[in-house]
Amino acid sequence: MIGHIYLMKVTDKVVPALVIDVTGEMITAVQIISLKKGSGKNKDAIFTIGKPQGLRDQSAVLIRKVHQVSQENLRKHISSIPIQQVNKILSKRNIILEKESLHKEMHLLKRKILLGQMNNERTTEWELRLDKVLTELGYQHSSKRDKKDYKNYRQTPNKGYIKVYLGGR
Repeated sequence: MIGHIYLMKVTDKVVPALVIDVTGEMITAVQIISLKKGSGKNKDAIFTIGKPQGLRDQSAVLIRKVHQVSQENLRKHISSIPIQQVNKILSKRNIILEKESLHKEMHLLKRKILLGQMNNERTTEWELRLDKVLTELGYQHSSKRDKKDYKNYRQTPNKGYIKVYLGGR
C-alpha cells in the first residue's frame, strides 16, 4: 500500500495523496498537486514525481502537507510510484523537519539572549548554542565577532558598583 496514490477524503475535501506509512487502521499520506507553469513557490517543500500512469499532468508531492486518515476515507486508487521515490520523499521530509526545528530553536535562543541582555544576565551559553545552530543551518560566521575580545559576547559586571546612565543633556 505504501507508494500508492489515492483520492482520499480529508475533512470536507477530496484530495489526491501518496501513502507513505500505514500503521494499523491509520494511513499517513502526503498531498499531491499537478505541476503547472509558474507553480511551486517554495521549491524546498516540493518533490517532483513525474507523470505516473493514471495522472493527467506532471505531479509533485507537497512534503509539508501530511494527512492522517483511516482506511474508510480512501475513495479511489489512482496510481502507484516506486518505493525508491517514496524513500527519497521521506528523507527529504526528515531534512525539512530538522531544519524547521533548528529555526524554532534559533528564534527561541534569540529571544532568550535579548531578554538576558535586558536583565543584565550572562548569555554566553545561549550565544554559543546560537552560533552552533546557525552553522548547522548553513549561515556564515561574522568575522568581526571573532576578532574582538571574548568574541563580543556580553560580559556582565559581577563585582563593585554598577553605574547606571540615565541620560542627560
